[in-house]
Amino acid sequence: MPPDRTLAVRPVTRSDAEAIAALYRPYVEQTSGNFEYEPPDAAEVAGRIASHPGHPWLVALAAPADPADDTLAGFAYVQPLRSRAAYQWTVETSVYAAAPGRGVGGLLMRALFDACVVGGWRQAFAGSALPNEASVALHERLGFVRVGTFSRGRVQTPMLGRRRLVAPRARRHRSLGTTAAG
Repeated sequence: MPPDRTLAVRPVTRSDAEAIAALYRPYVEQTSGNFEYEPPDAAEVAGRIASHPGHPWLVALAAPADPADDTLAGFAYVQPLRSRAAYQWTVETSVYAAAPGRGVGGLLMRALFDACVVGGWRQAFAGSALPNEASVALHERLGFVRVGTFSRGRVQTPMLGRRRLVAPRARRHRSLGTTAAG
């Protein structure tokens, strides 16, 4: 579904932290899909943005009649999936929209994938707390393939999805001398 307003996607700036914190607050307070107990304030959001330099954070701004009054429609970002060296080309994605179901998430994620390819990352992962049909549908439309779930008793079951950002290339396995797709 295309966005219902004209949107501009751009890299995040420090001045976006307050609007991001405000947009994210209801996700933390009213849902369990983000796995946070307390909503971060603007200072915490700014710290998160700064914590992984080079990892893209993007915002979508709704263009109102007055260009000086852009409204945050959503944000998306990537962070390292794991800290070990073998994961250096893999990221975890997150996306949040002010009004889900209007195409903002897809727009942001496609722009995020482009930024990730430019940055050299090869695959992206995403997690969704289940049940969350809208999130699963969005990620499947974007090419994520379900690769597993984590069972945590009576707690939500997060779904893990993976999407290649670039086509695999043949590489020689160091220890075996064999060729494998990667």
